Amino acid sequence: MSNQKAATYTKDQFLLSIKFAKHKDLINALLNKDEKYTTSQVEKLINDFLKKVVK
Repeated sequence: MSNQKAATYTKDQFLLSIKFAKHKDLINALLNKDEKYTTSQVEKLINDFLKKVVK
């Protein structure tokens, strides 16, 4: 087993990321400027938002 923690990044780093370029608007709306997130956390936030039912 590994004791390594997943790397965390700021909102600004995700906004500059090529991987998340098509979701910049969502990242800007969903993430807090003062927090750090793992890639999997951001992917889950984006996927959960995109799966919401429109009312």
